[in-house]
Amino acid sequence: MRLEKWFISNLDDSQRKIIVQSINDDIIVQGAAGSGKTNLAIHRALQAKGKGSYAIVIFTIALKRMIAYGMQALGLDKERIAYEWAWINRGFDLTGDVYWEKGNRNISVRSY
Repeated sequence: MRLEKWFISNLDDSQRKIIVQSINDDIIVQGAAGSGKTNLAIHRALQAKGKGSYAIVIFTIALKRMIAYGMQALGLDKERIAYEWAWINRGFDLTGDVYWEKGNRNISVRSY
């Protein structure tokens, strides 16, 4: 599938109902493949950008390329995407905070 055909910048009514919720609210979105869950995540990242720190953590590195296209289309930094293995094993910088798992504990190192 070509990336240009995958990303949809215009949301439908059901997606807009989710996007208008406060960025401070936790939201779980369920749906079948192709229903727009990933598009919603990218649009949600656009909202979070205005509040400061955000990241999109995905399951595979292959999905990272696809999501990067959508993020660039909305003017977002594609470096804010991490795939799960990298998040767990390498840490991920969130505006000065680096998180990684050590044993059964999550470690947070803050830069000031």
